[in-house]
Amino acid sequence: MLPQLKTALLDLLFPLQCLECGREGSLICSTCSQTLPRMEPPFCHSCGITTNDGILCPVCRRFPLTVDGIRSPFLFEGLVREAIHQLKYKRLKTMAAPLGQLLAEYINTNS
Repeated sequence: MLPQLKTALLDLLFPLQCLECGREGSLICSTCSQTLPRMEPPFCHSCGITTNDGILCPVCRRFPLTVDGIRSPFLFEGLVREAIHQLKYKRLKTMAAPLGQLLAEYINTNS
C-alpha cells in the first residue's frame, strides 16, 4: 500500500511526460510509440541485422552464436535510443514498463 501511495504522490507532483513530445501521462505516449522506427524484414534470424535473404548474415554463418536469436523490434535511434539510455545509464526504472509493453506487443503480433 505504501509503495502505491508513494507512486501516486510522485505522479501528482512530477507527472510522467513523453520523452519525445513532452505530453503528460506516460514516458512514451501512444502517438510517439506509433512512429518508432521499426525493424523491417529481411533480417538475420540469429543476430537481427538486415540481410539480403532474411536467413543468416555472413558473420552468423561463419561464427554461429550460441543463442538461438536476438531480436529488437526497433532501430536503435531517436526515442528508442533515448529510452534505453534513460533505463540503462540514468537508472530510470519506470522506463522498464513502457519498453516492456512495446516488446510484448511486438511478440504478440509477430509470433
